[in-house]
Amino acid sequence: MSIQTGVLLAMLLAAGASQAASAPQDVAAKFKALLPGTDITAVDTTALDGLYEVTAGGNIFYMQPDKPLLVVGHLFDLKTTEDITQPKLDKLQAATYRVKWEEIPTAARLSVGDAKASKQVVAFLDVDCPYCHQAHRLLQAAKGIRVHYVMLPLDSLHPEAREKTLNILCADAPIAALDKGMAGLPVPRAGSDECRADKSTALAEAAHYATAHQIIGTPFFVMNDGLVVPGLGDKLTQWLQGSNKP
Repeated sequence: MSIQTGVLLAMLLAAGASQAASAPQDVAAKFKALLPGTDITAVDTTALDGLYEVTAGGNIFYMQPDKPLLVVGHLFDLKTTEDITQPKLDKLQAATYRVKWEEIPTAARLSVGDAKASKQVVAFLDVDCPYCHQAHRLLQAAKGIRVHYVMLPLDSLHPEAREKTLNILCADAPIAALDKGMAGLPVPRAGSDECRADKSTALAEAAHYATAHQIIGTPFFVMNDGLVVPGLGDKLTQWLQGSNKP
């Protein structure tokens, strides 16, 4: 925890949480005058009198209108242990990728898990990506979720991944083949020329979608609740555990 975050936590001991509202125009104007080179997109109230939440691009920080000080950190509701700041940061990050759940390509997708699960995730994976192997193990071990794997071989990094991916997608048992590939095991050549041509087109569609939405690396995750997680890290683990507690 940073010093700034600790300060904000201490300040919230007596404050409690409240619904944010847009700050008065004169307050927003003062912040813009203090930060003339910053593209401020929103200024909202907080539960602390005189402290405002400032959104600039994909960043959130806190300021008071009459003091040239800026606080970087998260606000927490100590009664519920809810992180007030993080959900807003998640929405800002998701907005930068412009990803819509219903528009994610399905042709190069392999789905596993409960079809009626309320929690679902699309995982863009490269079969030769070591971090994807770790992500795959995490997703395999998770309970009560539906996982949609969208294969995204990164040719410049893993020149053999495309051939392996076609072997997986055209296998008689694609999920079993995926599990082997993600475990670093050989995946035998599979599928007719027609299947391989069809799946090559599907991979091109997935690659085009990824490029259009700035998905330039794997693994990359999109959740059906709107959360977007680029890369492997705590955010994926927290989502899988169903916990957003600090």
